[in-house]
Amino acid sequence: MTVFKQAALSVAILILAMAVSGCVTESQYHAKVAELTDVQTNLDKTRAENEELQAKVKDLEEDVARLEKEAGQVSGLKQQLSKIKEELATAKQAAQKTTELQKENSDLKQRVGQLQKQVDDLKKQFAEAKKSEGTEEKEGAEELEE
Repeated sequence: MTVFKQAALSVAILILAMAVSGCVTESQYHAKVAELTDVQTNLDKTRAENEELQAKVKDLEEDVARLEKEAGQVSGLKQQLSKIKEELATAKQAAQKTTELQKENSDLKQRVGQLQKQVDDLKKQFAEAKKSEGTEEKEGAEELEE
């Protein structure tokens, strides 16, 4: 039994006891009836407020459950985003390294071309020197024969 019901019942018993015993004046009786009516009105109002508050509590509990679920989803999305950021950073590093290697490869190809040209020039000089030597030997041999 709630406090308000007990209070209302106590007032009602008190009024009934006074009425039965005849020790109460009519004005006291009416005052107690008015007091009982006020208590009953307050009780009804409190019950209505309690029902409203219970409904609000239920709504808030549902909101909490929904928000906790959404928070879990957000946490999962944050983890995915973090993983994607790491992969992106790795991809950027790989792209940068690829660019550096391509430049180095280009430089090496250019250097190989230069060295190949030097080799070709040296071969040409060597061939010319050999040819020159052969011509000088022939001339020297002809001079000896004469």
